[in-house]
Amino acid sequence: MTAPQPQQGAWAAAGAQRQLDPQFAVPQPPTRGELAMRITTIVVMSLAALIIAVVLFLAYLGSSDVVLLGSVLAALIPLFVVWMVVWLIDRWEPEPRILLIGAVFWGGGIAVGGALLTGLLREALLPGALPAWWGPSVEAPVGEEIWKGLGLIVIYAVARRHFNGPTDGLVYGALLGAGFAFTENILYFSSMWQEAGVGGFVAQYFIRGIALPLLHPMCVSLTGIGMGIGARRGGWGSALGGFALGLIPVMGLHALWNVGSGLVQQSAGILGLILFFAVVMVPIFIAWIVTIFLLRRRDARIIVDRLSEYAAVGWYSPAEIRMLSTMRGRSSARAWARRSGKRADKAMRDFITESTRLASVRHQVVLDPNRTSKLLDERLLLRRLGELRGELIMAQAQPHGASSGTRPGSGAWM
Repeated sequence: MTAPQPQQGAWAAAGAQRQLDPQFAVPQPPTRGELAMRITTIVVMSLAALIIAVVLFLAYLGSSDVVLLGSVLAALIPLFVVWMVVWLIDRWEPEPRILLIGAVFWGGGIAVGGALLTGLLREALLPGALPAWWGPSVEAPVGEEIWKGLGLIVIYAVARRHFNGPTDGLVYGALLGAGFAFTENILYFSSMWQEAGVGGFVAQYFIRGIALPLLHPMCVSLTGIGMGIGARRGGWGSALGGFALGLIPVMGLHALWNVGSGLVQQSAGILGLILFFAVVMVPIFIAWIVTIFLLRRRDARIIVDRLSEYAAVGWYSPAEIRMLSTMRGRSSARAWARRSGKRADKAMRDFITESTRLASVRHQVVLDPNRTSKLLDERLLLRRLGELRGELIMAQAQPHGASSGTRPGSGAWM
């Protein structure tokens, strides 16, 4: 069934009351927080880039130009794969691009540097005092996960309004882990290439680049989910509590792979390692993927439930709720807006993103009505949505839009 062309009531009637209601005549959203977020992220990226450069230089000292360049290119492939996976997840409520890139840099620079520093300090303070199993079973799982997870705390500190729930934590965590895996892979690839030749590099790439590109991203994303659940339910205390609880199973999972894969490979060789991966790790990856789908479904449910509260008093039409609650509906609305010009396309994209954020903020207010910061965020978002609605009304009224069949596709308003 073809959706009817949006009438004046679809945008204007639903927005007239908001534009006239004096209680929403609040100041423009402050930019100080966004500026602090950008400055902090740039500083983190600069420091991380310096650390990555030092790590690459050390790797170069033990290898050659060809080995290092080949290792970097090989490490970029799983990083790109993870970025695309995260992009698909993040389409529902896109996070600021600078935060996403900053997460990769934190993982690849700050977290790797911190983990290496922890190892050097342990070696300096307790040289040869710890058994061989300490590193893979305790030091790496605990130290690496804490250093990677600290990136989540920094993001929450400087961009709390962009860290509203478990899906946000999953997105940031996956990129933190992807950045860490990128730098770590370069070290593994180059050392194995130098020691065992191309054959050793290929074997190492199969394990780390093909079989396990999601291990680090999955681990940090689970910590992020825990922190996101806490952030949705409260402030700093709840967020840090969720962070701590999320670290526990992640450290166990990391230790399981390190210890289990090492023991199996020693006793049964590469075939045993493949079997261990298929029997143990594949079900865990499948469970992680299922978790992602469940989070997406939960986010869609929150959209419907919370925006319906606004629809009940005239802020949204029922058709808009249906449009916002599915990717198909959003795509149809974007397609309609694109036919009305670039300005309309951007307004629709922002309308969808801000509506999603409004639903999340409203959900936090429902869970804790005394969170004054979220009440202010709600009012600021409503003001911004009123402005975007006005832009869409003007785009709809353009003669070229009306004459070119600018009906949104099925699902956008139906």
